[in-house]
This record gives sequence, structure tokens and C-alpha cells, in this order.
Amino acid sequence: MVLVVGLLVISGCKTTEQKLLEQSLALNEEVYQVLADNVEDPAAAIKALTSLEENSRKSRGTLKKEFMAAVKELDEDERKAFQDEAQRRYKEFAAKFETIVKRYPREKHGQIRKLISRIVH
Repeated sequence: MVLVVGLLVISGCKTTEQKLLEQSLALNEEVYQVLADNVEDPAAAIKALTSLEENSRKSRGTLKKEFMAAVKELDEDERKAFQDEAQRRYKEFAAKFETIVKRYPREKHGQIRKLISRIVH
């Protein structure tokens, strides 16, 4: 099943759940870019993340509902393969987030991590 999902992605025939995953990962990328762009100005990073969290709240909720509905339509093997792939990709972002957060002053780590968590989960 992983091969089938992988071939669909490689060939450009993305499934609904793949498209939704890409949308979700694009938001993760946006969060990362905010952090990368504002490493020298933690206040600006926090302000930008807060704004992103507020402005994307409704779309994140909708995306989550659509994502769950699409995944529910998969058979058990497809769901497992897809969830494994999604988890792998999210873990990659988690590692990137952790690395870049360490570049910020220690006293800002908790606040930044909380904002990241609200946006990407």
C-alpha cells in the first residue's frame, strides 16, 4: 500500500488526503519561515506567530475536519500507510522547529513553542 500511495504522489495524482496534508505542511513551512526570518527579533517572531495563529484558526479547523473525513474513507492498510507517511513528515518539521527555537533566547522558548503547538496541531 505504501508503494501505491508513493506512486500516486510521485506521479502527481494526489489523493484528497495527500492534498490536505500538503496544505497542513504548507502552514508548518510558514511557521518555520516566520521563525527563520525573525531569529534576531524574538518580539517580531512572537507577534507574527500570534497573528498567524489568529488568522488561520478557522481554516485550520476546517482543514482538520476535511482531513479526518478523507482519512476515514481509506481502508485500513491505506490509512496506516498514509498515517505513517504523515507522521514522518510532521516529525521532520518538529525537529526543524526544535532546532530553530534553540536559536532564540531561552526565556522565549516556552512562548514560542506554545504558539507553534497551537498552530500546527
